[in-house]
Amino acid sequence: MFVDSHCHLNYKGLVEQQVDVLARARESGVSAMLNISTRECEWDDVIGLAEQESDVWASVGIHPHEADQHVGMDCAKLVEKSAHPRVVAIGETVWIIITTKATAPSSALGFANISRLRAKRACRSLFTHAMRRLTQPPY
Repeated sequence: MFVDSHCHLNYKGLVEQQVDVLARARESGVSAMLNISTRECEWDDVIGLAEQESDVWASVGIHPHEADQHVGMDCAKLVEKSAHPRVVAIGETVWIIITTKATAPSSALGFANISRLRAKRACRSLFTHAMRRLTQPPY
């Protein structure tokens, strides 16, 4: 049995071929898929697919790269969506380790570390991207 624990079946290039993509995954032995949202506007789509397909589950969350576009999002809305029976996780989300001398946290840091931790209490699991903000690129 294989589980795809991180797929984006609603992304351009996949959504147009979604029926075929799901069929190929199943033919390859994938018995469960976690369709992950990266923005609030995707939540209904990933939940809708999970409602239609018994082997597809959903997450609701905001990807770190999208956090600045969701600064004013109400945590209660995230908690409400995460209570859906086909939603098994909050994510994508982020832990940011600051290694600069910045004095003010970014909106991404504030959103990730405050809102999502409160929302986590109402959901089954949380998955993150571990990111490190460096003073210089690591290459």
